Amino acid sequence: MSVALPWTDQPPGRAVAVAGFGPVRRALLVALLRRTDPALALLEGVENDDLVVITGPDLPWAEGALWLTRRPHAPALLLPTRRTPDLPADLLQAAVLRGLPAGSAPVLLLEAPALRVPLGPSRPLDRTFLQRALRAETL
Repeated sequence: MSVALPWTDQPPGRAVAVAGFGPVRRALLVALLRRTDPALALLEGVENDDLVVITGPDLPWAEGALWLTRRPHAPALLLPTRRTPDLPADLLQAAVLRGLPAGSAPVLLLEAPALRVPLGPSRPLDRTFLQRALRAETL
């Protein structure tokens, strides 16, 4: 069961992560492959067949990417930098985490598409991670 949340504009938060679906996912992965190994080592990521989320300094850019931030009273949530649910952040975080297994945070929460994705722990980026993610989309 999903519940539509009221969202509101927010002064932009500092981007701590970037996400991409479909072609944007691919563009982010390709942009990362152009980086040096030491630059990749500063970043972490989580991916599946349709989504990639990258955290760390010096985030890659791709047209259509979703820039994400953490709000002070909801550090377990990754939210869009310019929009936020119009609810008390601490209560929202508690509700989002309720029923999820331990270790599910951070949780990506999006307005459109309405989405809650438990990301769990990310892993350091390296070429093997990126190449495997790119190969997975062609299977």
